[in-house]
Amino acid sequence: MELIKKNLVIIIFIIICATVTLLAFIINKKTGFDGYFIYSNIASYRCNNDECYEVDNEDLNKKELDYNVYLDNKEYKDSHLEYVKVWNIFDKNMEYISSPIDFFAYSGDFKIDYYDKKNTSELTDDDINYIKENLKNIKEYKPEYSVVYNIDLDENDIRLVIVSNYNEDTVESKDALYAFAYIDINNNRSEIYKKVFRDPLLTKNVYLNSAYKIDNNIYLAIKEEKNHDLNEHSIELYKIEKDKLIKMN
Repeated sequence: MELIKKNLVIIIFIIICATVTLLAFIINKKTGFDGYFIYSNIASYRCNNDECYEVDNEDLNKKELDYNVYLDNKEYKDSHLEYVKVWNIFDKNMEYISSPIDFFAYSGDFKIDYYDKKNTSELTDDDINYIKENLKNIKEYKPEYSVVYNIDLDENDIRLVIVSNYNEDTVESKDALYAFAYIDINNNRSEIYKKVFRDPLLTKNVYLNSAYKIDNNIYLAIKEEKNHDLNEHSIELYKIEKDKLIKMN
């Protein structure tokens, strides 16, 4: 009888361990993702959950994957991409679509909610005060370019604010040039980018390449202009988890 009790305890323990392992697997499978992401012709990444590393476009091209492509606020499902110095986009019937400068594509067994950049607004007084405080050494604050992206992918109030005073027609008259960007999550601000420079030949700026939601997290791909004349850019990846901004690369 004692032996039967011991065996029963062991069996129950094994069942509990197996159940916990299975639940952990199901939860991880539900919330995890593994796929390839292409951010225009600037950079491509493979991301496994929140671990991202850059991949070579030539190597990625050899995989012959199917992609969902977002171009000019339109989604092209099951598209084919070919890389010959730039990415060329074809639909699922191999009909040529475009070789665009700016687009976003991903390949993987998961779904995303994509922010189409249509929900924008003007700078608020609070924005202007915050920008001036961060650029207080700039004599001429007035921006030539400003945009506020209202990233409406969940219940949080998420705003990406980008300003710059660069303008080719007036650049010579300015004491200094600047580009500044920050994210505002429920009135909590985090700086993403700030450059101040005197040489117009070293023009730098920042743009939103894409924003999207996977499971319960929002991801941003920020395009940074390293040198305008040389067409040098990079992609900086961020994750918004609850009300925190996390750098991913």
